[in-house]
Amino acid sequence: MLKKLMLLLTLFAVLPAYAKSITIAMLNNGKASQTIFAKEYRQGAQLAIAAINKRGGVLKSILVLGGNSEGLHVLKVHKADKAAQNTIPEDFIIDLSSPSLLQAEAPAMLAAGKVIITANSSSASLVAQYPNNLFLTSFNDKIQAAAAAQYIMSQMHLARAFVLYEPDMAGADSLQHNFTKTYQHLKGDVVGSAALVQGKITPKLQAAISSVHPNVLYVILQTSQAAKVIKQLRDSSINMPIMASSTVSAEQLIPLGKSVADNIYYTTPGFFDANFMDDNMLKFVAAYRKKYNVKPSTIYSALGYDNVQLLAAAIKKARTTKPAKVAEAIKAMKNFKGVTGDLDMSQNPPTNIVTVVKILNAKARTAAMVIPQYLPS
Repeated sequence: MLKKLMLLLTLFAVLPAYAKSITIAMLNNGKASQTIFAKEYRQGAQLAIAAINKRGGVLKSILVLGGNSEGLHVLKVHKADKAAQNTIPEDFIIDLSSPSLLQAEAPAMLAAGKVIITANSSSASLVAQYPNNLFLTSFNDKIQAAAAAQYIMSQMHLARAFVLYEPDMAGADSLQHNFTKTYQHLKGDVVGSAALVQGKITPKLQAAISSVHPNVLYVILQTSQAAKVIKQLRDSSINMPIMASSTVSAEQLIPLGKSVADNIYYTTPGFFDANFMDDNMLKFVAAYRKKYNVKPSTIYSALGYDNVQLLAAAIKKARTTKPAKVAEAIKAMKNFKGVTGDLDMSQNPPTNIVTVVKILNAKARTAAMVIPQYLPS
């Protein structure tokens, strides 16, 4: 708290005397704050806040993150509905919390009129329920699952898939359903599926996979379990290509070496590949490296940056901080230019483009930019 107070005093010392503050909330369940995705998302958001405040802020106000010294509101996931808005005073929330936390806490906040901008792909059902004040700036699970199936069939030409999933993972059912339906529509055969028990590849599970002779695995894993499970698969001599959802990243796998980080693919909203970065992304990478002395390794850093910039642009456009007016301004943005690309926020989610990353011999590169040609109903 002292660190945060000193930061605020410093900001107010260098800004005009009339400056006020607009506080933004970020949700977290504590454990999720340790993931590389959440850390880089927060750092990207902080980079955007610093850039906006350096330019004079928004509506003569500076932006700050609320919550604890890290700028987070650490909440527990509640099974029963709770008036979460009583514990979160801020009207504006940028989110990359765990899917279970968002699904538990967001309804009460949204019903109270708060505005949430999220990069959480598993929030599609919530977006459908609250289209007026919940905005998704990444693809949803249906789109990424369809893109994975399409890439496997059209680019890898592998028509026998086995689906491995974590049953308690939010979004697992949607990913499995949409992958299976799309894969079957494209004449692929899902020869089997299995739920992981306590994140372990047991001899029984290994035998179940081998007995149906798949030529590709589609894995749906929690971020905290992904690297461990994929290493177990490779240690069990399951060496076929693996396609994973966006909870996997090259940053997690490459340190495990070539025996693990090879013949692996995953879907993501974007990837820092020098061959595919435009000027905006190059400038972002340079600014991020200057501030944190390290290059960003996941696209979620750029999504955190874009989500703050999107909120600031909407407040400026609305000329007010009233949540309902700011939400209307977001919905009216048809050409928001972000680091991660141009967004049409009148479409929610705004984009169907999915990046597929390929890891071969512990080296990662962009394999394709996929627009799904078929989406299950």
